[in-house]
Amino acid sequence: MHNNDPSSVHALTVWLRFLTGAAAIMTVAEDTLSFFTDKPVALFIESELWTKSISSFQVEDRLIIFSILNAKTLLWLIALYQIWRLCRLYSQTEFFTVRNAFCFANVGRALIGMAVVDTLIVPLVGAFLKYRGIIPQMPDMNAFMPELDLLVAGLFFWLIAKIMERAAIMREEADLTI
Repeated sequence: MHNNDPSSVHALTVWLRFLTGAAAIMTVAEDTLSFFTDKPVALFIESELWTKSISSFQVEDRLIIFSILNAKTLLWLIALYQIWRLCRLYSQTEFFTVRNAFCFANVGRALIGMAVVDTLIVPLVGAFLKYRGIIPQMPDMNAFMPELDLLVAGLFFWLIAKIMERAAIMREEADLTI
């Protein structure tokens, strides 16, 4: 793929901006619908399955549980917005700049945050339900596995950001050299 035509970059960025917008809208719609469905919260307590439908919780409890369960969505929307910003910069022929690096770093931070949130969802929901007296003790943590796939992707984006930032600074310094 050696098409260096600027119009192909512009066309690709237009499509990617459209897709990131569509992904953001669909993500928000899906999470909004999940609030009104009767999905159960399911945890293992002393190796026994404990479930309770979302609708059976008090509204304030439902809002907090919904917030915990959907914290990852907010981070995903941040990542999508940063990708959208990158595409806008690229469509303006702004390549390998500190602003590009900043967007890449923010995508990396969002993905790392998603990995942390995903890893902590069961303990957070369990702690809240125990605090409210809804469950007698904390849920089992034997299925407590870190989300390495998101962590690796986030660290990779962060690495790319650091390399791009360094390259942009080196280019600026070279441009200042007489």
